[in-house]
Amino acid sequence: SLIGPVAQRMWVSTFHSACVRILRRDGKSIGLKSGFSIYDSADSERLVKIIATEFNLDIKRYTPRSILGHISDLKNNLTGWKENLAVHAPDFTPGQRGYQFGTVGDLEAIYAVIYAEYEHRLAQANAVDFDDLIGRTVELLRTDPAVAEYYHHRFRYILVDEYQDTNYAQYTIIRRLSQTHSKVCVVGDDAQSIYSFRGAKIENILSFKKDYPSAMVFKLEQNYRSTQTIVDAANSVIVRNSKRMEKHCFSEGDVGDKIRILKAYTDREEAEMVVTDLRDKVRAAGDEWSEAVILYRTNNQSAVLEDNLRRRGIPYRIYGGLRFYDRKEIKDIIAYLSVINNHADAIRLKRIINEPTAAALAYGMDKGGAQKIRAPGKTAAKEAALRRCMVGSWMSARVRGRSPSRSSRARVLTALSPQFVDSPSTSRREKPPSARRICAKIAASGRPSTAMPS
Repeated sequence: SLIGPVAQRMWVSTFHSACVRILRRDGKSIGLKSGFSIYDSADSERLVKIIATEFNLDIKRYTPRSILGHISDLKNNLTGWKENLAVHAPDFTPGQRGYQFGTVGDLEAIYAVIYAEYEHRLAQANAVDFDDLIGRTVELLRTDPAVAEYYHHRFRYILVDEYQDTNYAQYTIIRRLSQTHSKVCVVGDDAQSIYSFRGAKIENILSFKKDYPSAMVFKLEQNYRSTQTIVDAANSVIVRNSKRMEKHCFSEGDVGDKIRILKAYTDREEAEMVVTDLRDKVRAAGDEWSEAVILYRTNNQSAVLEDNLRRRGIPYRIYGGLRFYDRKEIKDIIAYLSVINNHADAIRLKRIINEPTAAALAYGMDKGGAQKIRAPGKTAAKEAALRRCMVGSWMSARVRGRSPSRSSRARVLTALSPQFVDSPSTSRREKPPSARRICAKIAASGRPSTAMPS
């Protein structure tokens, strides 16, 4: 009601959300189908772990998280896997089996090979990760002039919040989208740039006037939520920054209490000091424990605080914890829906192939065996047939909502593709054919099976 009907045409979103919309609409020109899957950090780590294991790497030494962090840094700097591979491991080809690293411990070569194979597997699964949402959008705007022209006209005015936290890839998107009009407004504070470890570039905001020479700068120096003591302390630290935009913050509020600095040598000593101070203040004021609160920045800080509170018999509750979409049951449901929508999504299939346990009975394999659903050496058509077979039989078993017995499982698999079953016996002494056996025959034939057991 404040802006009018034009608000319905505005895009108000995060970078990643906006890029998803762009790629869903126009990603086909860079090889993305509109139904592509988006891997979260857990999916990406699972895929990197599988790749590292196949290359016989010690995943305790080369952890999937550290490898993925390096890949993320490369993507945030728009360094593609091809150019990185050409520098550090030019003899490797994505999809290659039995590759041996030339020099033991050559981190750059290891990162380059896994990065290339990781992107190869993502492409096979018609999937992207969070960093790809930005990087692939930059690729689209660079390589497709018609698409670029459409979005130049679509985004005639651009507003970016927390600009000091943007990385190089996000900066490039803004520059690409605004190159015909330069109508960009950003809000940010160089003194609050604390995410360089995640790829944020403080240079983006420091060089804004250079990028857009006609831009006007408005300094919002008054602080409305902190005492003058806190603001003065912040100013005394900020003024020492070697690269900064000149400003002086102030507050018209109370002077406030003096700042106390507590020095602790361990996390347990820190928890002891915090809980002791809190207990003394609650007792002195005669307050209830429900009136007290401890704020901490990361979840792993809560363990020692909880231990100390329990030892003292102080009641407490933890607020926050996992985000909604990080809960296991929600990630499982999303994985189910993703596999239904995108049969090529092998990583999501591996996540829920044994969730609940009955699902694995449709294959006669456990979670470990789930890694064997690929068909090495087969053509793309045969591997697609194999995936359709496995997804089809698996979904059918889940719709039934029960765990089939060994003999009934043989009948289910026979109904799925009877022409590939060698007259299975359902007697107790003879094992019924496994799903792997039947699906392997389907893959070998190259004939897709769309039959679904009723």
